[in-house]
Amino acid sequence: MSATSAAGEPPAYPTRTVLLFVAGWCAPCRAELQQLPQITAAARPYRVLVVPVDSGRRVEQMLAGVPAVQRWRPQGEGWTRVQADLLSATAGLPYSVALGADGRPCASSRRGLDPARAADLVSRCEASL
Repeated sequence: MSATSAAGEPPAYPTRTVLLFVAGWCAPCRAELQQLPQITAAARPYRVLVVPVDSGRRVEQMLAGVPAVQRWRPQGEGWTRVQADLLSATAGLPYSVALGADGRPCASSRRGLDPARAADLVSRCEASL
């Protein structure tokens, strides 16, 4: 899995990070967020960032329990790139992507993220180095 920007350069995504995509209408996403502390611990040394794909009252209620340092909301061109580079690889949620030391996608999961799957994403990324 690799992504590049229009100019052929790698996109500027957070390095050594697991992106957990969520939406207010996504029931499995709610279950993932209930396990966020355990998922975060299992993903170490990678960090986990929660990325909302929609807006509105329901998603804001979901994010209320997510520490601000674990939220990532790219705007404008950044969000357009996330949609084209990362979200285009899946038909829906739940979906998570691990980004390696170079900021490029190195593993993904189309199943609800739990601690074991988070650790697996990180392991697959580290093995691809």
